Amino acid sequence: MVFSQQFYIPLGAHMRNSVADNMLGRASTLLSLVSVAAIPIMQLGFGAILDVGAVRGLATPDQHRVAFAAMAAVIFVAGTVYMTAARINDEN
Repeated sequence: MVFSQQFYIPLGAHMRNSVADNMLGRASTLLSLVSVAAIPIMQLGFGAILDVGAVRGLATPDQHRVAFAAMAAVIFVAGTVYMTAARINDEN
């Protein structure tokens, strides 16, 4: 979390560079809302994956392997979407 949380500042700078001045307040609020809402959503998702693994009869270490792999996949997809959005913004 220490390393991940440091990306709020570059995201804020990128948002400031990407959003018109009259929309900056809304964009900043959306960034904060998504940042704060993502924490419990990721925690609930992690727990749900552990529960599914338990129902399927996986051992506890295997449940955690699957849950961490799923979280890594979510973060990878989000990063990929962000990289694509950044390229679209550079083209305009």
